[in-house]
Amino acid sequence: MIKLKNPFSGLKDPFTDLPEVPMPKVPNIEHLKLDNVNHPPHYKQGKIETIDVIMDVTKQLPGDQGYLVGNIIKYVSRYQYKNGVEDLKKAKWYLDRLIEEDEKAGR
Repeated sequence: MIKLKNPFSGLKDPFTDLPEVPMPKVPNIEHLKLDNVNHPPHYKQGKIETIDVIMDVTKQLPGDQGYLVGNIIKYVSRYQYKNGVEDLKKAKWYLDRLIEEDEKAGR
């Protein structure tokens, strides 16, 4: 039987004899975290957040009209960043409903 020399003899244990390595400073990235509740990215694609546009445009409208117009703005403003054509169809549904309600009211 041939006895081979252990090629690892004389080496330090790689799991216990580790050199001290200083931990690098990690920059504060709190401000980079996504906030899908308060400021979802699909509503922040322009200079003005969608909720602010909706609040401004609908403040003079009665409840039902404001609700419908707000949803139209919401779905049109996010369609490229969230659900594509599905959001456009939702916006169209709300627009059709707004037209229907305005025609019934004689506006």
